[in-house]
Amino acid sequence: MEIIRRKVRTYKNNYRDENYSECVPALYFIFENMCKYILAAKGFRTATHDGIQTLLARHFVKPGDIDKAVHHRLTNLYLRRKDADYHGYASFDRTDVDQYAGWVQESFQAMKKHFSKEDAKTLREILPSAHHESGMRPG
Repeated sequence: MEIIRRKVRTYKNNYRDENYSECVPALYFIFENMCKYILAAKGFRTATHDGIQTLLARHFVKPGDIDKAVHHRLTNLYLRRKDADYHGYASFDRTDVDQYAGWVQESFQAMKKHFSKEDAKTLREILPSAHHESGMRPG
C-alpha cells in the first residue's frame, strides 16, 4: 500500500504541474501495484510486468473473479507507460491522463473485493479519478 500511496502523490504533483507524460507511468505503477496486492493475497509473487499480467489473467480473469476489461486496461496502460518512458516523441495531454485515471478507478472498482476493508477504504479516498483531479489545475 505504501508504494501505491507514493505513486498517487507523484501522480497528483505531476498532474497539478501539467506534466502529463510523467502522470502516465505513475498511473501504471498505481495499477500494477494494486494487481500485485491482490496477487500476493492469494500467495503469488512476481517481479516482472509480464508475470503480473499473466498471473492476473490466470488466477482472476479466467475464473471470472475479475472482468477481462481490467486485464485489457492494465496491458494498454503498460504500453502507454513504455511510450511515456522510452519514446520521446509520444505526447500525452490532460484528456489522455484523465482517461487513464478513469481506467485505474474502474479497475479498482472491479477488484475492490480482493482488498482488505481498510485498504479498500484508503484506495477509495486516494485514487485519482478524472472527475476529481480535473479541478487540480494551477490557478
